[in-house]
Amino acid sequence: MAERALMLVLHDVAPHTWADYRPFVEAVDALGDVPITWLVVPDFHHHDDLAAHRDFRRLLDSRVAKGDELTLHGYYHCDDQPRPRTPKEWFMRRIYTHEGEFYQLSEAEALRRLTAGIEVFQRNGWPLHGFVAGPANHVMTEKPQKMPLARQGIYLLPNLFTLAALFAGFYAVVQGMNNQFETAAVAIFIAMVLDGMDGRVARMTHSQSAFGAEFDSLSDMVSFGVAPALVAYEWLLRDYGKLGWMVAFIYCAGAALRLARFNTMLGVTDKRWFVGLPSPAAAALVAGLVWIVHAYELEVPGIGIIALVMTAFAGISMVTNVRFWSFKEINPRARAPFAALLVAMIALVLTASTPALVLFGFFICYAVSGYVMVLVRAGRRRPAANAAPAVPPAGISAPARDDDTPSA
Repeated sequence: MAERALMLVLHDVAPHTWADYRPFVEAVDALGDVPITWLVVPDFHHHDDLAAHRDFRRLLDSRVAKGDELTLHGYYHCDDQPRPRTPKEWFMRRIYTHEGEFYQLSEAEALRRLTAGIEVFQRNGWPLHGFVAGPANHVMTEKPQKMPLARQGIYLLPNLFTLAALFAGFYAVVQGMNNQFETAAVAIFIAMVLDGMDGRVARMTHSQSAFGAEFDSLSDMVSFGVAPALVAYEWLLRDYGKLGWMVAFIYCAGAALRLARFNTMLGVTDKRWFVGLPSPAAAALVAGLVWIVHAYELEVPGIGIIALVMTAFAGISMVTNVRFWSFKEINPRARAPFAALLVAMIALVLTASTPALVLFGFFICYAVSGYVMVLVRAGRRRPAANAAPAVPPAGISAPARDDDTPSA
């Protein structure tokens, strides 16, 4: 009689779904050595990012060590594209490929998500045993038809936040040209708040779109590229002639390059880190300096030189390869100790009482943190490099390198 075998497959594996699977997996483990294939979703429904759940990643590590297989199962596992417009499209997306994220995607976007999922597996050291797209395999054979934007429509709510951020950036430019520098600096910080909200609103309401992503990048260029550079130039850099406008251009070009690199590396780099100083943080350095000087009416010797150095530092930092923490590991839905609420309350009180000082101080520390981490990592590597080479056991000589030369 042929030997019987059993293999199980768990679909939609994510931190959010583990509570439902856990009793079943524990019962299967009690039966003996039953292999399980886990279909892992890296960011289930846009609110279950694996990078923010260390314990769940350790669980998957233990399953790999046990002999189970991990398979990539999409990236978001939800249809986050604009709503269907035709009966056929409604049937394909709401019934045939329910929660199939790839049906409406372009080939480039589908490839980007697949690449991002593969990178998640590589970063965690998990062997990738395949890709399962679920019921949306039909997408690979039928290319979605692109409708004109006038018929397709746009998501209003998240794009309103982006439009408001763009208005704040433009308003900062106007106020800078009218020598209202404190108002211009505050407008840049308001644009920063609005820019942080549009993406979160889009993810919460499942209203992400390619139009919104492009619109957000253009808004960021105005609010965090053009506006800070022009305000800094009109404020003090103008007095330095050619050097002043060259430094302002370095900042503006750095912001453009930073945004272009971010868009092309989206989904490829580690979500926990930004490569280069984010453009909103760079804008906060320039606008924060303007704001704090005018808010407290400071008479700082050499303030013009400080403005030149700060603007150049912010512009160059945006295009470096220095990594800065992205804060994306923080899960607002996770439980936190009571002390965290106390810390948040103190931070809110301090920010409300002296906003210019607190915000400028925070972004100074954030901008320096990336370079501090570079020095820390370099210090950790140096002892390892200077460590004495391992002595081979007696009777065994170390192999000679190709560049070894006989000693005199």
